[in-house]
Amino acid sequence: MCGDYGLAAIPAASVLAMIGGSTSVGTIAPGGLSDRFDNRQLLFWYYGLRGLSLLWLPHSDFSLYGLSLFAMFYGLDWVATVPPT
Repeated sequence: MCGDYGLAAIPAASVLAMIGGSTSVGTIAPGGLSDRFDNRQLLFWYYGLRGLSLLWLPHSDFSLYGLSLFAMFYGLDWVATVPPT
């Protein structure tokens, strides 16, 4: 799909790798936050930010910059819901 929008394979793979890197940070940090804050409020914010990142995706124009913003926020929220759940 990125190729259809003019993004080459290497930058598209880099965006996918950015999701993986952000996921590793988004996995560790929520564990400490769930010990300090109410888990229901954390889940509210995590799912809200995930929804906002998914709403951003169609408006990113599938450019490297737009997809990089999506990758950072979606990657941070992808597994962040596991510790509070």
